Amino acid sequence: MVGFVQKVHGQGSLKDHKAQCFYATQTKHLPAVKSEMTENSEGVKMDKIVQVNNKAKMEPVQLVQADDAAVQDTTDVQAPADEENLQLEALLDEELWGKTTHKRHNAHAAHLPSDENDLLISTINDMDLGWKADTCKLQKHHPSYGSHCEEALKLAQTKTETDLDQEEKVFENAENFAEAWAEAKKYQEKYPDANAIPDSELPANFDWRNIKGVDFTSKHRDQGHCGSCYTVSFTQIAEMRLKLKYGKNQPILSPQFLMTCNYMNEGCDGGWPFFHGFMAENGHLVTEECAPYTGKTKGDSCSNYQQCEPHSKIDNTYFVGKGYGDSSEKKMMKEIMRNGLVNGELQAPHIFSMYQSGVLTKTGIKQLHRKVLQLAQTDASRSKKTVHKKLGAVQQVTDKTLADYGISWQNLNHSVVIIGWGTDEQSGQKYWIVRNSYGSTWGDHGEFLVSRGNDDFAIESETTAYDPVLCSEAGC
Repeated sequence: MVGFVQKVHGQGSLKDHKAQCFYATQTKHLPAVKSEMTENSEGVKMDKIVQVNNKAKMEPVQLVQADDAAVQDTTDVQAPADEENLQLEALLDEELWGKTTHKRHNAHAAHLPSDENDLLISTINDMDLGWKADTCKLQKHHPSYGSHCEEALKLAQTKTETDLDQEEKVFENAENFAEAWAEAKKYQEKYPDANAIPDSELPANFDWRNIKGVDFTSKHRDQGHCGSCYTVSFTQIAEMRLKLKYGKNQPILSPQFLMTCNYMNEGCDGGWPFFHGFMAENGHLVTEECAPYTGKTKGDSCSNYQQCEPHSKIDNTYFVGKGYGDSSEKKMMKEIMRNGLVNGELQAPHIFSMYQSGVLTKTGIKQLHRKVLQLAQTDASRSKKTVHKKLGAVQQVTDKTLADYGISWQNLNHSVVIIGWGTDEQSGQKYWIVRNSYGSTWGDHGEFLVSRGNDDFAIESETTAYDPVLCSEAGC
């Protein structure tokens, strides 16, 4: 699941893998669950819950197996330490597991303008990490804080819903739309499924925002102070795939309806986009117009939306690969290129909200942490500048899964939309193009780039996709 994922303690059960969105972590938790791996008389792997708050004992639950693939026994495999998040883990240990308060912790509040954050932003931008921090998060008296910051904010605030609607209408009315739509669907028509696409047809760059000049994505969303990234990302993927399927612009789908009505998830306290797929397979989706986003679920009720007309549903919800952990760079590229946007999950680093441009890499984050330690321990003027390693020639596409990395599970805390990929011509650095849920003024116009092919920040560990269909066609 994604959002702000809870820190996993011990061998991971489904409950352990639950994440809250990075934008706002929670300090309230579900009952503490202790589980262990077991096996029944027929040799089927089971996840046996042995304790709930030191009281209850429950019957073993059969593990979900995709395509009847055998579940590997990974009880001896430990999740890798998130070195770049040591300070965050300490915070989570104290705030999340040591207290019972229901007060929510906004991750962005830690990055409000201050002398300390000014130093951190300046340090990031002075180093050759491959990415830059947002100078608009500096204090206004800082010399690097410019007037462009105010202009960007003003532009975002004056953009009306009518303006956004007009931008959306450009889609199917584009002069070369027929040509662009044919190009967008060519892999569906040429190959029976994504895995059938030959490796040789994978381009160095691909972006659903620009298919012969036409943008097949929908408008940016801002989740606000609600841990709804797993829902906002899900609806954006459904919207885009409906556009691709029918060649017509689609109304914005409602995250509020899903967060309020889907009992399998936890509203603003996080959830799994995969479970929204299950709900929409057995139910339906409604439009934002009927169920507008409020950024909260407390006090809301599913009955408030019973008058909403069903708009679409999900035909099929699936992992990219045979199941969790079987995703890979190559499989993701083929799925995106043939079928559209996918849900990605990642372990967002603590400084994620400061991002402005460039490619986030795990190596760069580790270099930054070493630099911060140097600044804390020695005079900054005597410390050596850390240089980001240049990669040179373009790297090959990999097909490595979590098993190939020797990993059974990874901590995840944020759900995002992967809209394409690219390769830096000078450095050869491969990257994913990822849409965030903080609005169009965050990062690089609402998007960020993250290293591709190395499972950096667990971006390639859990990828899900959905086949949507209109209710007018399927009946809901």
